[in-house]
Amino acid sequence: MNIERLEKNAKEGDPEAQYLLFREKERRGELSLPSTPVTHSRKCFRCGAELTDEQSLSRGMGKTCWGHVDSKNEKMEPDIEKVKKLHAKFLSKMDFRYWEASVVIARLGNFLYTEKLNQKILKEICRKILWALSFGLPSKQNEILLSLLEALGYSLLVKILKNQAVIGRAKVSTHDGILYLKAPRPKRVVVLALKGAGALFDWPSHTWNFPGAKASKAADVIKRYFLNVEGLEEALETLKETLKEFPEAGLKRFISETGVEEVEVKTPYNSDFISELKAQIPYGIKGPDNQWFLFREFDRSDKVWVIRKEEHIKTIKELVTKYFLSESLPRG
Repeated sequence: MNIERLEKNAKEGDPEAQYLLFREKERRGELSLPSTPVTHSRKCFRCGAELTDEQSLSRGMGKTCWGHVDSKNEKMEPDIEKVKKLHAKFLSKMDFRYWEASVVIARLGNFLYTEKLNQKILKEICRKILWALSFGLPSKQNEILLSLLEALGYSLLVKILKNQAVIGRAKVSTHDGILYLKAPRPKRVVVLALKGAGALFDWPSHTWNFPGAKASKAADVIKRYFLNVEGLEEALETLKETLKEFPEAGLKRFISETGVEEVEVKTPYNSDFISELKAQIPYGIKGPDNQWFLFREFDRSDKVWVIRKEEHIKTIKELVTKYFLSESLPRG
């Protein structure tokens, strides 16, 4: 085998040449292996628990995490060209201190370049990657392996491994123009996604509450991060009918009367809503005794807007409807 030609092709970015160059150097004993490889305990990539029993060591994952992964290991169509490029990238960044795991991933080229890929072989590649992830490889190599899994079609599995998916049972319901999500406590990345979709967490009921206007975003986030959801489609359909038939449904969730021509308004934070509120509702009017009568003021202790006068109450209802109740809903 012409190693000079392989080196030239590998430098030009040929994934197969990079793999063949590795195998040729391995055959010739030319790989720069460390005299003292890294030795450490094997750990589950998902939860970090040490693996001790033979079965857990063989699959690179403990019994509990494997139960989650094995039952949710849905497959999509793989991007083989992307898989080959990522495999070549792994070869270029191999850390020979982690020889045992690295060489197993390197030899996946046996499947990629010499076998006719089918579902059985793809599943075996997935199994070997999961096994290698338990060796505590450097973070850049772990990222490549996770990208490999995603390119193979295991995007849901990658979310589980990264703790970006909520596995336990979640339930969605609706009432008064609000979408409610009751679910196990999510990780930070999911919390940020929920808040980005306009959700507020209600501590007494331990539910995430989405204004009806945010139903589209809410549905996207729930479908993306929650794996076992009940009632989502039914709740969306009910919410859509509620907001269509009763335009003011849900307003009482945000607006409460506190006096004659006075209401309190409490909504999720929305900078556009606040800007328009200030633009459309004047601050107040100065009386003959130089005392101000305020049409709007913000109560920082309760985090509510106090709105006064009938015409301004009408305006705030329109703004709440516009920003929190009237945006397009997803179609069932």
